[in-house]
Amino acid sequence: MPRLSALRQRFEQIFNETDEALRVFFAPGRVNLIGEHTDFTGGYVLPAALTYGTWAVVRRRKDRKFRLASTSFDERVEFDATGLDYRSSPRGSGSPDRRRGRGARCSAARCACCTTP
Repeated sequence: MPRLSALRQRFEQIFNETDEALRVFFAPGRVNLIGEHTDFTGGYVLPAALTYGTWAVVRRRKDRKFRLASTSFDERVEFDATGLDYRSSPRGSGSPDRRRGRGARCSAARCACCTTP
């Protein structure tokens, strides 16, 4: 597990933003003991969550811009929330409302740290 204080400091360093409204999320990695990628097609699978995974520090933004960074890469990505194409990941994660004709309702700054080997 990364030190969350270090990940938060990295977020503040990358985006030059400090805010008490930062939220921390964790998505565990997964290993399939049987049935590789068959569960979403109705097949049987025996998955197990791992202690490895992806940590993210996220802050909601009101300027309709997404700002993405990772501790694994120096590159940062920024894009506008309008005109998102839901077929393009991770940009698509911000566009479910656009498919309903409403446009994205919010945007975010996210710094992620992946511990999966």
